[in-house]
Amino acid sequence: MKARRERLPLFRLVCFTLGFATGFLLYHYYTLILAFLVVTLFLMIFIALGIIQRKLKQKIDQNRVLERIYTRHRASARRDYSFLNQLNKPFEPRSDLEIDLNLIGNSSLMSLVDTTTTLGGFHLLRHFISEPSHNKTEILERRDEIIELTELSNFRNQLEMHLKEFSMKPLESNRIKRWIEQPKSFGISKVKLVLAIVVNLLNIILATGYFLYGLSPFFIYSFILHTILYFIFSKGQQEFQKNVVFISIELNRLKSALFYLSSQDYQNYPRLGKRLSLFKSKRGPVAMFSKLKIIHNAIGLRSNLILGFVLNVLFTWDIAISYFFGKLHKDLKKVLPVWLENLIQIEALSSLANFAWLNPGYTYATLIDQDEPVLSAKKIRHPLIEVEKSVANDFLIEKQGRVHVVTGSNMSGKSTYLRTLAINAILTYSGACAAAAELKLPVYHLYTCIKVSDSLADGLSYFYAEVRRLSALLNVVKNAESKIPVFYVVDEIFKGTNNKERLQGSKAFIKALIKMNATGLVATHDLELTDLAKHHENVENYHFTDKIEEGKMVFDYKLYHGPCQSTNALQILALEGLPVL
Repeated sequence: MKARRERLPLFRLVCFTLGFATGFLLYHYYTLILAFLVVTLFLMIFIALGIIQRKLKQKIDQNRVLERIYTRHRASARRDYSFLNQLNKPFEPRSDLEIDLNLIGNSSLMSLVDTTTTLGGFHLLRHFISEPSHNKTEILERRDEIIELTELSNFRNQLEMHLKEFSMKPLESNRIKRWIEQPKSFGISKVKLVLAIVVNLLNIILATGYFLYGLSPFFIYSFILHTILYFIFSKGQQEFQKNVVFISIELNRLKSALFYLSSQDYQNYPRLGKRLSLFKSKRGPVAMFSKLKIIHNAIGLRSNLILGFVLNVLFTWDIAISYFFGKLHKDLKKVLPVWLENLIQIEALSSLANFAWLNPGYTYATLIDQDEPVLSAKKIRHPLIEVEKSVANDFLIEKQGRVHVVTGSNMSGKSTYLRTLAINAILTYSGACAAAAELKLPVYHLYTCIKVSDSLADGLSYFYAEVRRLSALLNVVKNAESKIPVFYVVDEIFKGTNNKERLQGSKAFIKALIKMNATGLVATHDLELTDLAKHHENVENYHFTDKIEEGKMVFDYKLYHGPCQSTNALQILALEGLPVL
């Protein structure tokens, strides 16, 4: 295809030269009519070759974009973050949940699933993931749309290709939305347009009467009136033209995608079909873009000083353009927000559908009621880790209010497991599939306390920052709606203080939690905390373990029931050559 495109300019040059030479010879030796017909034929071939060349270029460009899309899919499937991180949009985490679970930024869940092109689509996807829904109906409806889109890989890829065809850079759809929503209206009223046309016609009639029939020069007065109306009605012409150019350029970046959506028909997929029907009205993208193109070209014609003067004298050109653009602006106000909203919805949902398509071993969780087991996970794993390298575990919470104390040596997998449960809940509440063979859970209010950090700016020590986070957890549990229990994960509880006070504070905190409408996991290095299970039936122990083989620490990352029986801190020190006595 590329070779054909490279040969076409040569063919066009030969066609042009041959046509000109043949026409000249026919004109010289035969007749003008025959020469005209032959030149016209060669001109048509020349134009046809130009059209073919343009379409070939477009096809090559589209294939290039599609190859980039497929490359990203392959990188996502094998968790190649060195490639995926290059595509990240420049946004930093803004909540503890995003930081704790690595939801946004390098090597994050967003870098893994995000295929959006518009910033509106990106922010909506981020909202789905970082602000989990507590509405079961909303979650299930979103999931149904994702399941539909999962089957339509060609539709998803083509839409992404049409969005990236103009530019690989993120599209700022909100700029268009802000332009549409501004209260100021453009253009003039129909009454003013009719008045200008009547005065203009009167001016032409009177001028014709004077120059052709010698009538009195009344056209001078009508021309003065015409000029006055022009300056009154065309006030702010420069700003008006800037608006036309702005919306033409901005919409041109979405044109290909909007045209694509308006041309698709998926009647067998009712949810997607309903969204696509919004692009097929009489005021659809094709009709709106055609009108906008005419107005944009009309402004281009009047940019020539002499031609602009003639057009305005004969046809009230600027006033007419202003009227028709004002009318188009009113139409766009009605349809553009709907198009943009559905476009970014389809984009965000397609990202999660693509995630499911690339991970066929994942499953959609079952959202259960509170009278069933609280949480049941089989072969659950961390979605950010490549499947071949991740370790799957089972987990069961049978009773609300239970605290699961997780112990284990350093690097054994405690923190990763806490994140595994929480991030799969995030995926479930976003409507996406979960990295598990089976997952059952209710709608929880999620709370995490994993990556606590001090703050020099706020004057907070690590310990005080942790205290504030855990205090916030208790407040969340107390203030949570009765029908929405809290699921929490707390890593290395109170590790910012001494052993004695950490143990006492941790025991008191866990005792407070078992009395509340919440359940979750608390990871700790304090093996003494496991004694709570002997005195409180709502405390249950789990642990991770390790062993040394050939002088190296070996971890199986499997979750075992009961308290941990070993530690490895001194072993790690010894392996690294540090003194232990």
